[in-house]
Amino acid sequence: MNVTFLGHAGLDLHEVGEVLPGGILRCLGHHYEFELETGKCLNGKCKSFESHRV
Repeated sequence: MNVTFLGHAGLDLHEVGEVLPGGILRCLGHHYEFELETGKCLNGKCKSFESHRV
């Protein structure tokens, strides 16, 4: 997956993101976690992101 920007926070995930085991992406700016495969937010009421396999 190639995800670089989350609109909810205006943060660049190259700087504030980390990939956790199980295909979870964590935004360290707000500690939201997303499922990489679907883009679904797992631990908050934030918008999902579009996820595309590259």
